[in-house]
Amino acid sequence: MTEQAEEKYMTIMAGFDAAMLAHESRRPVPMCHFKPMTQHWDDSHPAADDVWYECDHCGHTEDSVVAWTKVRARGIKSV
Repeated sequence: MTEQAEEKYMTIMAGFDAAMLAHESRRPVPMCHFKPMTQHWDDSHPAADDVWYECDHCGHTEDSVVAWTKVRARGIKSV
């Protein structure tokens, strides 16, 4: 790949990343790496009601209260 082609590619991808961030950050869900986090429920005990979110990209987890506090801080209304 030539230097000019690589520069053009990086410019295009930077625009794509910015567009995806703008689009995804408006969604009322916990996010990480510009993607919605996956919700998990603790089903090890019938009375368990533990809920957490996990990033499918990096694997970090957040308690549901913390995750939704961050969503509200972004000023996004839940559906």
